[in-house]
Amino acid sequence: MDFGAAMFFTDYSMTPAELGQALEARGFESIWAPEHSHIPSTRKTPPAGG
Repeated sequence: MDFGAAMFFTDYSMTPAELGQALEARGFESIWAPEHSHIPSTRKTPPAGG
C-alpha cells in the first residue's frame, strides 16, 4: 500500500519542494496540493468585505 500526503500551501508552510523531499525521505509515494479559491496566498491579504 502506498501513502501520500495533502497540504494547503501558504506563506507560513513548507514549500512544495521542501515537503516533497521530506515525504520522499520518509517513504511516502505522493504529494497532493488541493486548490481552493477562498484561501488567501498570504495572511496579509485583507479579508473579503473589509
